[in-house]
Amino acid sequence: MNDTLLRRLDRASMLVLLLWAGACLGFGAMAPLLFAKLPSRDLAGQVAGAMVHRLDTLAWFAFLVPLVLSYGGRWIGELDEGPIGPAKLWALAMLVPILLTLISHNLVTPRLAELRAQMGGPIESFPLENPLRAIYERNHKVSNIAFFVRIALALGLGLLVEKLPRPGAKG
Repeated sequence: MNDTLLRRLDRASMLVLLLWAGACLGFGAMAPLLFAKLPSRDLAGQVAGAMVHRLDTLAWFAFLVPLVLSYGGRWIGELDEGPIGPAKLWALAMLVPILLTLISHNLVTPRLAELRAQMGGPIESFPLENPLRAIYERNHKVSNIAFFVRIALALGLGLLVEKLPRPGAKG
C-alpha cells in the first residue's frame, strides 16, 4: 500500500469521525430547543431518544469504517512497529467507542424504552424517589456519559489519525 493511498484513507477516516462528532455536537446544541419548544418534556424526550438511537446507529459506521480504512491499510501494508506502537494503540482506542456503542445500542437504550413503557406515563410526573424513575435516571446518566466519551474519542482519534506511522516512512 503506497503512502498516497494511505494518506487518503486516513483523511477519509478523519472525515467520517469528525462528521459523526459534529452531528452529535449539533444534536447536543439543539436538544435544549426540543425541551423548550415542544408541548411536553415527555414528547421532547421521545424525540431526543429517537435522535440518539439514530446517532448510535451511525456510530457503527463512524467507528468501524475508520478502523478498517486506517488500521486495515497499515495491516495490509505490513507496518512493522513491534509488539505495540501508535497504530496498534490507535486501533485499540477505536475499540472503546465501538464497545460503548454496543452497550448503548443493545443494553442501555432498550432498557430506557422498557422503563418508559413500565412507567406508563410521562417520566417527569413520577417523583425522583420512585424506584422506576431512579433506575431510569441512572441509566440515562450512563447513556449520557457513554455518548460524550464517544464524541471526545471521535474528535481525538479523528485528529490523530494522520499522525499514525506509515509503512516504509521514516521517523
